[in-house]
Amino acid sequence: MQPYGDNFIPVILVEDEIVHTLDKPFCWDIKCPCKSDQDLFTELQQFLRDGLLTTDEAILFYCGRTV
Repeated sequence: MQPYGDNFIPVILVEDEIVHTLDKPFCWDIKCPCKSDQDLFTELQQFLRDGLLTTDEAILFYCGRTV
């Protein structure tokens, strides 16, 4: 393993605990019930139809990978 310079700090990412909020109704856990919530999915589809999200943004939002 190559040594790091003195100005680098290795960071190990840890999955956050599952949190559902109004701003983040979908989480990263594929087995979570939020993935099969038809009301949430219908709302996401409406955002797509209204042009509030692109297809790529909607996919990221559904996967829980948004900020």
